[in-house]
Amino acid sequence: MLLLFYTMPYICAMITEREKYLKYHSSTLAKKRRAARNAARRSMIKKYGKAAMKGKDVGHKNNNLGGNLSNSPGNLTVQSTKYNRGKDANLWRTSKKKGS
Repeated sequence: MLLLFYTMPYICAMITEREKYLKYHSSTLAKKRRAARNAARRSMIKKYGKAAMKGKDVGHKNNNLGGNLSNSPGNLTVQSTKYNRGKDANLWRTSKKKGS
């Protein structure tokens, strides 16, 4: 009984996080963003073929973080998953260096 008392807040926190996750991913905005990403991938598969896209991501050259991703052909590139998913994680490194 004592164990249940200590684990209940953790379980309740997991449930509320799951509810937030489901609520966002079922929203109209999230659906539109997902559809745009899927359309970009389909267009690149049509251009390069499915075999060439295996293990690759479609990256946007003009990566507007506000979610307004342009799917024009000139804005799309085929990139490795490691590069594409990690390029925005280090934006803070591009700030002015000390002493310059």
